[in-house]
Amino acid sequence: SMTSNSQTWSQYWMAQGDAWHLSIFRILWNIFHIGFALYVLRWTLLEFRLPTLPYPSLLSIFALQSWQWTVFLTGIHFVLALLLLCGWNTRLIQVLIALSATALFFRTLSLYHNHYAFYLCVTWYMTLVSSERFYSLDAYRKKRLLTKSDFSEWQHQPVALLGQRLILLQLSLLYMFAGLNKMDPSWF
Repeated sequence: SMTSNSQTWSQYWMAQGDAWHLSIFRILWNIFHIGFALYVLRWTLLEFRLPTLPYPSLLSIFALQSWQWTVFLTGIHFVLALLLLCGWNTRLIQVLIALSATALFFRTLSLYHNHYAFYLCVTWYMTLVSSERFYSLDAYRKKRLLTKSDFSEWQHQPVALLGQRLILLQLSLLYMFAGLNKMDPSWF
């Protein structure tokens, strides 16, 4: 029984499936990338004079970023989001956008905003997702290089669903802890 439970658990986390729905999620998730960039830009330009929160030495580097650097990095993040939306070098852009989102997240965190943690987690989980096989410039380039049957085989080749499973876990934990918090009588 213990072995079957561990096998079931392993099969769930290491499952493979079709990539088309991951490509759709990549496109829809870009709404958040673009929205995050616009929000950080607006907030930085309006509120950059606020004092930063005191941080442990590890995070203090983000509080030292000038508002000009934050605006520049936000512009980079916005351009990366547009490239990811088009599906140009998707795997590389997903990592770069996660890195820029991390720097922007910790900068906004040092200025009193900490509610983008879910966005940051999902963005990092998306780096594990093979979302370039449909609706992307990567797929268009591949289609031009391969024969029709090879392209179809490449598109429908099973991909790891670990990133998707982690997103589902993150969302489940978010709702679970929100529900637990609402059980507190002071919430009413």
